[in-house]
Amino acid sequence: MKTYIFTQILDAVEKATEIPRERILSREKQPEVVEARALLFHFLLKKGIRQAEIARLTHLSRQCVSAHTCDFDTRKGKDGSVMDLCCQDIITTLSTSRP
Repeated sequence: MKTYIFTQILDAVEKATEIPRERILSREKQPEVVEARALLFHFLLKKGIRQAEIARLTHLSRQCVSAHTCDFDTRKGKDGSVMDLCCQDIITTLSTSRP
């Protein structure tokens, strides 16, 4: 079930950000990739998947997951920001793609 949730959210983040999953799951540090990764981690946490499990699913360190999630609300910014719009797109995609 966790793998299904992971795949569903990764698909939604990939669609909203237009960043390929390979880049999202990489160790790239370009701002747009870091933001996409933060979105992925945020929505996985909201679905109840723990940081250790996210690290296992993404093949990234637990410290990496923690760093991306600890200041998510600050990075998300104000209404109308690109990250905020991506959040809305992801929420919409996830709400319409339920089995």
